[in-house]
This record gives sequence, structure tokens and C-alpha cells, in this order.
Amino acid sequence: MAAWRREAFSSSSTPVVAGGIILAYLAFLFSQFRSFSLRTKLIIAFLTVTIIPLAIISLITYNSSRSALTNDANQKLAGAADQVAGNLDAFINFNLETVRAAGQLPAVLDFLALPADQRAGSEQETRLQKFVVALSRQDPVFISSVAVNDTKGITLA
Repeated sequence: MAAWRREAFSSSSTPVVAGGIILAYLAFLFSQFRSFSLRTKLIIAFLTVTIIPLAIISLITYNSSRSALTNDANQKLAGAADQVAGNLDAFINFNLETVRAAGQLPAVLDFLALPADQRAGSEQETRLQKFVVALSRQDPVFISSVAVNDTKGITLA
């Protein structure tokens, strides 16, 4: 069985529906207007003179308030997006500089300076492995693993 879903009117169709209902009611009133007493005719006239300007002012106020609130919300969202983008850029740049600095430390440089066939089991490899373990424990929230790769992307340590 398909779930029933409620179709909502869009914000632009609500005034059209309300206007249609009001016009239908006014048409009914005007069709019966001749049979009304003078008192009823005066009440209808004064209500009309009062309600029409009030409705126009309400519509203008509603539209300007909606526009102002939408613009304010858009500005706040843009500001928040800029702040998040700035924080993310700072985080990435900080970690990039940290990795770049770690790549220039003697333990890494000494290991990479060795020819590939002399790296396995060397003292430099032991120092590098200790260094990599220490780096991985530095910030366990953001660092899940540390590796040393050559220029071809092959993991060396």
C-alpha cells in the first residue's frame, strides 16, 4: 500500500486561493446588496473602506519583511560558509606543513638517502619506524596511519 503524502500549497498559490475565496464572497454580497437594510449597507461600506487599505498595507509589510528576512538569512549562511571554508583551509594547510616538515627530518632523509637494496634491516629503517610510530601517536583523532612513500607511490615504511 502506498503511503499517503500531504501535498502542500506553495507560498505563491496561497494568496491566489485566498483572493478567489474573497472574490466569491464579495460577488455573493453584491448580488444580495439591494435587499440589505441601510444599516447593513453602511456597515459593509465602512468595513470595505477599512479592510481594503489594511489588506494592502499587510501585503506590503509581509513582502518587505519576507524579503528582508531572506536576505539576512542568506548573508548569515554565506558568512558561515566562508568561516567553515576558512577553518577547513587552515586545517589542511596546517597538516600539509606538518607533513612537509616531517618529510624533512633526518630520520626520513637518512632512510631515503640509502640505496633501495640497503634499506631493509638497516639502522636508518629502525629509526624511521620508531619515528613513524611516534608520528602516528601524535594526534590519534586525525592521524589513523603514517607511511613513507617513494615518488612512485610505493610504501617504504
